[in-house]
Amino acid sequence: MQTSSASATPVAATTTVRKDFRQAMTEHGYETNAQLAAAVGVDPSTVGRVIRGAVEPSTRFVSGVLRATGGRFEDFFEVQ
Repeated sequence: MQTSSASATPVAATTTVRKDFRQAMTEHGYETNAQLAAAVGVDPSTVGRVIRGAVEPSTRFVSGVLRATGGRFEDFFEVQ
């Protein structure tokens, strides 16, 4: 009798902003979406959509936020 092992199906991880993203943004010197957007190189509406959870932050957005703020990934984002 042969047994087969079930192969693991990879699960895609989703990056989302932390609930206190805006507080972290302010603590790192950005008071408005427009200020952060200018530093990251995206449209202010993109920042708003990411904060509201309407879109998942892109790799470019995540790296731009971390570069602009000098913050840590854990300060702004979480993986689910």
